Amino acid sequence: LQVRLVGGNGYSSGRVEVYYNGQWGTVCDDAFDSSDADVVCRQLGFGAAEAFYPEAFFGEGSGPIWLDELACYGYESSLSDCIHNGWGINNCGHKEDVGVVCTEFQLRLTNGGYGYGRLEVFHAGEWGTVCDDSFGLREADVACRELGFSGALSYRPTGYYGQGYGMIWMDDVKCNGSESSLAHCDQRGWGSHNCDHGEDIGINCETGSFTTDSPTLMTTPSGIVDFADGRLHDCDFENGLCDYYNYNWTLNRGPTPTNGTGPSRDHTTGRGYYMYTEASQRGPGDVALLMSPYANISAPSCLQFSYHMYGADMGRLMVYVQNGTNGYYSPFSLLGDQGNTWHTAVVDLDTPAAQVMFIGIHGNGDRGDMAIDDIYHISRTCYPQYATTDYPWWQTTLPPSIITLSNFALRLVDGGYDYGRVEVRFNGEWGTVCDGNFGAAEARVICRELGFPDYDWYYPPVAYYGQGSDNIWLDDLQCTGFEQSIQQCRHAGWGTNNCTHSQDVGVRCIVSSQDAIDCDFENDLCGYYNYNWTRNRGSTPSSSTGPTGDHTTGAGYYMYNEASDINSGDVAFLLSPQARVFPPSCLHFAYHMYGAVQGQLHVYVENGTGWYLPWNLQGSQGNYWRTANIDLDTYVSQVMIISIRGDGDTGHTAIDDIQQFWGPCNVQGLKNADVQTAKREALHDPEMEKDGMTAENDDKETGNA
Repeated sequence: LQVRLVGGNGYSSGRVEVYYNGQWGTVCDDAFDSSDADVVCRQLGFGAAEAFYPEAFFGEGSGPIWLDELACYGYESSLSDCIHNGWGINNCGHKEDVGVVCTEFQLRLTNGGYGYGRLEVFHAGEWGTVCDDSFGLREADVACRELGFSGALSYRPTGYYGQGYGMIWMDDVKCNGSESSLAHCDQRGWGSHNCDHGEDIGINCETGSFTTDSPTLMTTPSGIVDFADGRLHDCDFENGLCDYYNYNWTLNRGPTPTNGTGPSRDHTTGRGYYMYTEASQRGPGDVALLMSPYANISAPSCLQFSYHMYGADMGRLMVYVQNGTNGYYSPFSLLGDQGNTWHTAVVDLDTPAAQVMFIGIHGNGDRGDMAIDDIYHISRTCYPQYATTDYPWWQTTLPPSIITLSNFALRLVDGGYDYGRVEVRFNGEWGTVCDGNFGAAEARVICRELGFPDYDWYYPPVAYYGQGSDNIWLDDLQCTGFEQSIQQCRHAGWGTNNCTHSQDVGVRCIVSSQDAIDCDFENDLCGYYNYNWTRNRGSTPSSSTGPTGDHTTGAGYYMYNEASDINSGDVAFLLSPQARVFPPSCLHFAYHMYGAVQGQLHVYVENGTGWYLPWNLQGSQGNYWRTANIDLDTYVSQVMIISIRGDGDTGHTAIDDIQQFWGPCNVQGLKNADVQTAKREALHDPEMEKDGMTAENDDKETGNA
């Protein structure tokens, strides 16, 4: 469902209009309240609603009035998930068209990890921090809920997660606890404070779950006071080693160099980083050691990690735990080839755990690369009979699972790749799902569990994809829409139903093709149409402009436009292949804009109806690679990157490592620091050192649609 604002400022305010059945229409103001307005604004990519206005405040619309008596709870991701009278059913005139004003206020957590870090807010087009004056658990709770978590575990004053820079936007924040956004809480006024960045507040949110590829769901109970210490052992290696001591392990992305061994991708997202041991560089019995930072984790606790052990010469993986008093002991040991897939270990620890060591012992040949990813440690016992999916659409807080199975499976039958009758496997037998209470939330969970980004349609009743046979396993299925498996949804009980197979439900899922936009230019242009860009390796021909190496490795290829070959104002553009990416998504790329007469760089996105500009930049940005993370809240069918030449020859613009992710940028773990690239550029460029540029101030650009 598409939503737009009309008749206001054209961006964050206006009359609410929705696109349904091929036509734009309005929303009636009957029963419309702040919860409905919040859903509208979040669907448009804003943090929340500032206000809503009935009685055609932004002018009367025309055409259908698609929605009336809208009743959202406030947490829905789309208006289509809210209760209403039915499409086009209303007793309104256009004089009742409702409008909203959205706030551009957003939150993020930095310099920490998933669910914890320094709290930063986006206001007036700029990110800034929050002062710790008057800030307490109630304020942290509001912030965590706004970020999509169930609540806060703790808050950390006095720059606990490091000092920020730039604006301090909020001070003396006081919430009553019921607000849907931190922007709705009392404060001194935007940018008004008596603080410095040594008082930047940090928060630790209740994350509720961890992503695994085997039946495991950890749900943190309230009252755990040392949970934050346990997070010192957590690491997904997306942004480095998380202070782990490393001997003979290698941080890697993509496949390992040797055929017939090692993973082809990481466990976290399939696109990120993991640690592995390169067997071809070691002898039999050689050891690789990965040692966590110290923490104070009381017993009992649960250690969870993912491992990949594939290859004919695979050695042994051992885990040692330092219990704080009697030295180290080994609660986990595994030997030999475990197949070409990621597995997840869940280890109950009944002693205090001050430190964890992962030891890889090499086998007798080159085909013995072992890998580690997604380490989590929490102060509670493990519950290995809970389940999540392998590559979830989103990391989010989940409700407690009602029932879970070790042999559970899900499939679509009598349709096609992305559509069909829904069937589940229970007790070794396949059966159907009854349409009782089945709706959008249930369809969404099913499609996401099957690996699709969302549902397109669902079909109750009358067995749209034909009647199944034998068991009807599920009836009265009730999901919130945030679960990662329908096993976590409520239902009448396995095999308990009052249905016949004429009520077998079917779904059609959305197929996304964001990979079509990805390119690191190492092998070719990945199907991009190119005008006036040049694929290059190493330095560009002109001095005092352009990069000295690519962004990916420092030794590979990138695209740049040669300013000396074109005239002032001339354009170079790269046009991506066609894609099919549904919102929300994140466009991530690296750029290098260095030179005294640097021009402009623009990114255009085609959303199915036309092109729009979500990101642009002008002028020299320093002699190093930066990255842009652009949140896109529209459908994406194509991306175009345009460089406009400046007024002279010293204005090369370079592009590398284009990636499109489904989901928002902050969930993908894309951080505003590229330490390795900055260090690499500093080593090759004395001008960068002379200007005082170091890895620590490699601050990158973030754009928003």
